[in-house]
Amino acid sequence: MAEYLIQGETLTRMADIIRNKFQSRDILEGLISDRSLVSEIVLPDGITSIGYRAFYDCANLALASLPDGITSIGYESFCGCTNLALTSLPDGITSIGDRAFGGCKNLALTSLPEGVTSIDNQAFLNCHSLKSLTFKGTPTTISANAFGGCYYLTTINVPWSEGEVANAPWGATKATINYNYVEED
Repeated sequence: MAEYLIQGETLTRMADIIRNKFQSRDILEGLISDRSLVSEIVLPDGITSIGYRAFYDCANLALASLPDGITSIGYESFCGCTNLALTSLPDGITSIGDRAFGGCKNLALTSLPEGVTSIDNQAFLNCHSLKSLTFKGTPTTISANAFGGCYYLTTINVPWSEGEVANAPWGATKATINYNYVEED
């Protein structure tokens, strides 16, 4: 697993870059100069947000998981990461920004954590591997086009009543929404 970043002729440990540049709290734009070189990375504990375009267009990024402390995934944070195949998000996530996972064709989430309160415009645009998605909680807002272009997303299970969260089906035009869904243990 790659733990280093090559910038020109400099080889740097990714954890050191993150700790030194962002004091282990946020990952912001400008962290990565040659995005095509990034294939695997382990994010250290202590990260609370992934900011504006942090991993934008890192097409080869194959991140296995996100640290538990992350609460916010910002604007286009992982947009264009076509190989990103996360199967879950940390329970502490509260907000998912505009196009945060846009174009992540291999994103394989099956559920969204209970604490998610907002999902912004095109957050999951063209995530073709989303097929069935279960909401664990009730977000305050979901953008009208949060799941735009998710043509294979055919089932959305939600624990709330119809009309309780506006804009359904949130851009997932082929999805059936199962309201008042209760997951079996």
